[in-house]
Amino acid sequence: MYYHLLLPLKLDWLPVYSAEHPLRIGERVQVMFSHREYTAVVWKECPEPEMDARDIRPVLSEHNEIEDISPQEMALWDFVSSYYMCSLGQVYAMAQPKFKALGERVLKKALKQYSLESSAQDSKADIGSGALGLAETEKPLLLMGSGRAEFYCKSIAECLEKGKSALVLAPEREGQLALREEIGKQLPQAQESIVLYDTSLSMARRRDVELCLKLGGKPLVVIGLRSALFLSFSKLGLVIVDNEHDALYKQSEPAPYYNARDLAAVLARIHSSGLILGSECPSLESLYNCSKGKWLLKRLPSRAECELQIIDIAAEKRKRGMKGDFSIKMLEEIEKSQEQIRIVRSFLSEEAAAEQCGKLLPGRDPQILSARQAAKASTKVGLCCILNADSLFDAQDFRSDEKALQLLCSLSLRCDKLIVQSRTPEHPVFGMLRELLMPGNGFPLYASRLLGERQQFKLPPFVRLLDIKDPKTSMLVKRIGLDNTTKEEISLKYGKLYKIDVDPI
Repeated sequence: MYYHLLLPLKLDWLPVYSAEHPLRIGERVQVMFSHREYTAVVWKECPEPEMDARDIRPVLSEHNEIEDISPQEMALWDFVSSYYMCSLGQVYAMAQPKFKALGERVLKKALKQYSLESSAQDSKADIGSGALGLAETEKPLLLMGSGRAEFYCKSIAECLEKGKSALVLAPEREGQLALREEIGKQLPQAQESIVLYDTSLSMARRRDVELCLKLGGKPLVVIGLRSALFLSFSKLGLVIVDNEHDALYKQSEPAPYYNARDLAAVLARIHSSGLILGSECPSLESLYNCSKGKWLLKRLPSRAECELQIIDIAAEKRKRGMKGDFSIKMLEEIEKSQEQIRIVRSFLSEEAAAEQCGKLLPGRDPQILSARQAAKASTKVGLCCILNADSLFDAQDFRSDEKALQLLCSLSLRCDKLIVQSRTPEHPVFGMLRELLMPGNGFPLYASRLLGERQQFKLPPFVRLLDIKDPKTSMLVKRIGLDNTTKEEISLKYGKLYKIDVDPI
């Protein structure tokens, strides 16, 4: 009998091997390839090999001590390979790194320990199968605004009641910790079910979590980064992607260069589970899905008002209203404030900004942060000052306005008053920010405007982009729009010499 096997290598084809007896699809086996041993996955049968049977190597052994790759996992890997134009072997190497495969060798030994618990959970889950509203009766939900944790927790509680696990994604560790604290606070009864899945987790604990998810035992709430998408879920009832607009959801190295937000939607569809994406200022791609009726949009009422003040740097310079990088107007507002001050230093280095603050703000000790740091700050301040908002705009990046708006929105949620200095106070992003800070229930107008521009210039989400990059320097060689071009055509033309990044962020 002959089978196409998947090896953890960058191959554009699946090698054929022979076996003396039938193998299971998804089973792990040991084989020789190019004088080296590899753990391969049985991908599909090969009824009629195109090569001479004498040239086909046999499978060396089977890994019965390792659990099979599930059909759901294989479907996800296949999508990643097809959509992001990489080899299946690259996906396998990323999703099943060596340490994980070695750890799984102990899984079979614990099967008896988990069998009774798993069966009990099976019975409980079957009673309410399909009862989770978000999973089977409603479309994916885009949750827009602050205060999303309460909605998340209600959905997680419902999911756990049905005997299913929930996956909660955060773009970085700080977000993971915040979500764990919030979920633990609102769902104290689920404290023992919450797992923070990242590199800080011991190997033994990872194996326990993997086993529980794979065998459908005790339902868990897994809070992880983008790589948690590739855990072996057997009973996944809910997927949550918080701050879904964040660029950290895009895998940059190594390949495949996937976007975890988009892949979460695919994972939820494969498992027929609920999907919730949350953001104060969602990505245009997600808002586009809502405008087309693919997803539902729910705007939460604003829980905090932020006063916005725009200061024209050029006008202040003409009337000698600037002291270094600070306008006199900004200094006066800082002087009046009795609360903590946050300074976004923009183009300035931290040292240069601190030096100016020492001279111009004696006796004050403001936080001096980069824009990224300020947008991720965990505490709220009375006043946040951006020295030069023009640093947020990049004429070479068509996503510049969207990113600037998202960052300004994040800053506004972390202060009572936001003062922005800019040489272009009439920039449309500032108008969009004012609109975003106003209460509203319908589809946001700023999104309609930005989507109109994207459509006019044939940019995402209306066209898939593909970046051809130098593999050594990652410098852009060529950018093309994908229409009906196939993965095979792209691989044939660029795959051997270049790095291919689909829908780059």
